Order: sequence, then structure tokens, then C-alpha cells
Amino acid sequence: MRYLFYVLLILTALILQITIFAFNPVWGITPDLLLIVVISLALLNGHRQGAYIGFIAGIFQEIFSSGLFGINIIIKLTFGYIFGFFKGKVYSENILLPLSLVAVATFLNQFLIICLSDHIILKSEFLDQFKDVIAPLTGYHVLLSLVIYPAVYYIDEKYLLR
Repeated sequence: MRYLFYVLLILTALILQITIFAFNPVWGITPDLLLIVVISLALLNGHRQGAYIGFIAGIFQEIFSSGLFGINIIIKLTFGYIFGFFKGKVYSENILLPLSLVAVATFLNQFLIICLSDHIILKSEFLDQFKDVIAPLTGYHVLLSLVIYPAVYYIDEKYLLR
């Protein structure tokens, strides 16, 4: 039941990301809802399940995205694993830590994507990308995390028995 919910949550986030949010960008940017979901689930489930969740989310994202194939799989798997180590070390009821970790994950995610794909292929400048993409996207992800993390936490704690 739990894993079915996680797959449905990932698919819902992906569908929202590539439809509603892609066609109605805020500040000219489209959020990476899968990144927020992976970080939220990794914080609630630990590093091993966080890695599995990140791997599945990365595969789904790669199917529907362009660019360097595999980069989303590697990044989300790694982030799910790393941020999963925070489970049990912090109070999962506290909203500030997930928001902070989503901000850090967003910055690192975009930094890696720029370094591994955009900078190599498009020769883009990091400072321009930071000003135009990374800073607004980080703020946008933090705002979205105010809704997504509590919803995931509530469903995970109330309806999915451990």
C-alpha cells in the first residue's frame, strides 16, 4: 500500500509538473516537483528507501524530459540517499528543516544540472543561471514545500501504517 502511494504521488507530481506548471510558469520557471517529493519522502523514510524513491522518480522524469539522459536519475537517487540520513536525526514534524533541505537540494540540483549539461552543451554562464534560474527556483521550491511536505507527512503518518 505504501509503495503504491509513493508511485502514485511521484506520477501525480510528474503530471502536474509537465502540464499545469510547465504551461503556467511562475517567474518564468517551472518547478521540479519530483525533487520536492523525493526530499520529503527521503526525510520520512530514510536513506535506503529515499534512494529507491529517487531512482524511480528520476526514471519517470527522464522519460518525459529532454537533455542529457540519466542526469535526473543520478541526482535524485543520490539526493534521496543523502537526505534520507536526516531521518531520525531531526523532528520530522518541524517544517523548517524540510524547507531548508529543499532549498539546499534545489541549489545543488540546479548547480549539477548546469555543470553537467547546460555548461557543456550550451556554454552558459553560472552567474547568469544563478540569477535567472537557481535563486528564483529555490524560493519557489521553498514555497511549494510549505504545501507538499505537510501533505506528504500527514498522509504518511496517518494513513500508511509502518
